[in-house]
Amino acid sequence: MTDKQIVKLIESLIKEKGITLQDMIGDDYIDPEQKIDDSYGNPETSRWNRFKADSWSDRLVELICEEEYNSYADYHRLKITIQDLIRFWWNNCIERNEMLEDIFEDVFCYFKDKMLPAREEPKINLTIKTDDLLLPEKKSKVSNLF
Repeated sequence: MTDKQIVKLIESLIKEKGITLQDMIGDDYIDPEQKIDDSYGNPETSRWNRFKADSWSDRLVELICEEEYNSYADYHRLKITIQDLIRFWWNNCIERNEMLEDIFEDVFCYFKDKMLPAREEPKINLTIKTDDLLLPEKKSKVSNLF
């Protein structure tokens, strides 16, 4: 899918499902007629959010999911492939210079960490001195049993 096809598909899904800006950014219960800066909606026009998911990433999955969205499912069949979504994200959603800086730093730190000397695991003495322990039943020293 091209970027234009992704935009067209997502915009058509938003229109088809009647999703408003308040649905996109709001909680479970929203007022689609309230202004974005207002704190409270009108009880007469409030309704449940069109999205079931809470996080924005899950809301995108819910929007482009091929079947009925299930928040407990491990995997979802999407109308847009992950590769196309990543390409769309790369072309439209990020500041490339900042992203490349993060990537370069992460790769550098990976090799820096490989050069660190190996950590020595602390040695813990797990021996128990049993000479002075008495067994409750026989009142005999434990060391006599071995």
